[in-house]
Amino acid sequence: MLRAGPGSAVLCLVVFPIAPLVGVSEWVVALAILMSTNLRLYPQQSPYYLVACFGSGGRGFSHRQARPLAFAYAVFVIVAVLASIPYWRWLGLIA
Repeated sequence: MLRAGPGSAVLCLVVFPIAPLVGVSEWVVALAILMSTNLRLYPQQSPYYLVACFGSGGRGFSHRQARPLAFAYAVFVIVAVLASIPYWRWLGLIA
C-alpha cells in the first residue's frame, strides 16, 4: 500500500517496540526491513524501476526480462538475512 520509504518507517514504528521483548536489536530489525522494502516484485512498486524502464522508451529492457531479477533479489534478501543470523548472534545483537 505504501512506497518503500513510508512503508519502512511505519513498519519500523510497529516492530521496534516488540524487538527487545524477543531479544532482537533494533539495528537488526532496521536492516532487515530496509532490505526487504526494497523489493520490486511488481513494476508499479518501484519508481526507480519505472524511470529506468520508461526512461529508455522501453528499449532497455522489458517487464518480462526484469521479472526474474526481481525474484532473484527477493530470494537473495531472504538468504542474506538468514545467513547473517549467526553473525548477529556473535555480535550480541540477537539473544
